[in-house]
Amino acid sequence: MKKSILILCSLLAVHYSLAQQVIYVDASNNTGIEDGSSAHPFNTINEGLSSVQQGYHISVAEGTYPEDTLMINHNISIQGQHRNSTLVEGIFILSHTLDTTTVNISRLTCNNVLMSNTNLAVAPLSVHDCRLQAFKNEISKLDSTVRLTFINNLVDDSIHLYTSLCLADIRVENCIVGSDFSFFSVSLRDGEVLFKGNQVSGNFTVSTVSKKDTLQIYNNQIQDSLVLLSIATCLDYITDNNIGEGVEMSSVSSQGFRFLNNKVSNGRLSLTYTAISNAEVASNEFPNGGIDLEAKSAGVTIRENTIHTDGQSGGIRITSTSGGYIENNFITLPYVAPTGISFENDSSAVCGVQVFSVSFPGMKGNRISGGSYGAYIRAVAAGEIVENTFEESHTGVYFSTASARFDSNRVEHCVADGLVADLYPEYDTSSVLLNYNLITKNG
Repeated sequence: MKKSILILCSLLAVHYSLAQQVIYVDASNNTGIEDGSSAHPFNTINEGLSSVQQGYHISVAEGTYPEDTLMINHNISIQGQHRNSTLVEGIFILSHTLDTTTVNISRLTCNNVLMSNTNLAVAPLSVHDCRLQAFKNEISKLDSTVRLTFINNLVDDSIHLYTSLCLADIRVENCIVGSDFSFFSVSLRDGEVLFKGNQVSGNFTVSTVSKKDTLQIYNNQIQDSLVLLSIATCLDYITDNNIGEGVEMSSVSSQGFRFLNNKVSNGRLSLTYTAISNAEVASNEFPNGGIDLEAKSAGVTIRENTIHTDGQSGGIRITSTSGGYIENNFITLPYVAPTGISFENDSSAVCGVQVFSVSFPGMKGNRISGGSYGAYIRAVAAGEIVENTFEESHTGVYFSTASARFDSNRVEHCVADGLVADLYPEYDTSSVLLNYNLITKNG
């Protein structure tokens, strides 16, 4: 009997403890009786924050809460009724003294959420189904214990995250951003950064000095431009995005990227690298734009992209010391009249493919229509130029090289010459091979 009574008392104590873990807040409570219970809720969130202990949950009713600063000193959860009805006119601030248990904020509107009241953030933070005026944080260090999860939120203005050292996992997903989205880190390592399914009404910028982890930018709608800048970077994945006004990617040293299945509605993909390896630009759509690659050493494959331009710019342009392979792209330009400049100096011409290189690996299986040139290639050594189709340009193909294999290509319906081969007289040109090409119905 004593044992049964002891068990019953223990269960009642546990029940009482769990019941006390919920603090209620309701701005409409004007009775003068407030204890944080569901019957007598506090009428300000700050009263609730002053009453919680570690692991508590604050339930905030519908209403307007004009509270400028809301300091979170315990690892707790705060939940409103809905972001359209629980309106907090203030900023939540996480204390740097928090431990590594997640702080959750959900289903309310507020001005901002600051991840720390100092330059060090330690606690994981989850913000979801909220509306924020802005989400702006500038912190010297995001520790490895930090997990920022920012999901299904509306941000009226911009997202701006800046950190000198980021060791954290960062996930921003399915958010609507009214202006720009920017993420800056001097050193980014040991974590994972995912930006997925967001709608950004301005520019989307990621800038790092040294990045040693993987960046994933997936399935976002970006109204203006996407900009990725770094000094040294590891593998990046930029896939399935819809981008309005072009893409700029730049790094001194890159271990590669995958730019796959994106649509760039009105602009170009501009790639500027000193040295890059293991990179791929594939299966993208450029309704009015193209691809520019500038690098000293370019381990980049450009394949299976669909490119259209209005004739103001060309399809693919590569300027490199070595590298850049072009394969199975579909490039359509309107016919563009020649500039009148001699072939060897005609670097400003609008071309389907334009290459300036010391060592160019080659191009295969591309279908190119229009432009002043279908292809304009100047390389001391060009690899294979095989199985391509060039048509309806002014000049089909111009290449100036000492070494190349021009094999099994079709060049048709060009206004002037189908093929102009300008061989380097100072080199042995016996390694320039012309085989099995169909060059017909030109000029």
